[in-house]
Amino acid sequence: MAVWAVDRETGVRGQYVVKYRNGARMSATSSAFELIAAWMALELNLPAAETAIVNISPAFVDSLRGREGYAAAAKSEGFNFATTYHPGYNPVPGRGF
Repeated sequence: MAVWAVDRETGVRGQYVVKYRNGARMSATSSAFELIAAWMALELNLPAAETAIVNISPAFVDSLRGREGYAAAAKSEGFNFATTYHPGYNPVPGRGF
């Protein structure tokens, strides 16, 4: 889910793609793999979106009540893996595979 978030240390706002840790295809293990893969991409100078940890708060979950994404967010309160949102990035493998 794409969300707007604020870095608590710098106050900088940004848009992130959150991968809810209890979503349909995520788990604590999957989140760890995402972080490791992101670190490896950084070390190898591969083009990849910057990573972040986004805190899904009860207030945020309440703001989604009755909308798409509510159930996944409600099951994933707390810290979740995310990447910065960049329009035009394609998932790997891209469509057509």
